[in-house]
Amino acid sequence: MDLANSGVEPPDKATFSFEHTWIESLEAQVLALPEIRRTKVHALKQAIGNGAYSVAPAQIANAMVADLLG
Repeated sequence: MDLANSGVEPPDKATFSFEHTWIESLEAQVLALPEIRRTKVHALKQAIGNGAYSVAPAQIANAMVADLLG
């Protein structure tokens, strides 16, 4: 049966776009990223730059070992 000439509307058809899937993938990646607190980062950069921020070497070492051990 030729639907084009019969006056019958063809059924609705859904198509999937690779672009849509790609956008959803990017959205998931962005949502998985940690939040960046720009104000705190800026304040820490200033404190480090002017020598007002210091951390005990033992604290740094403990943090590094903890990070390596997971």
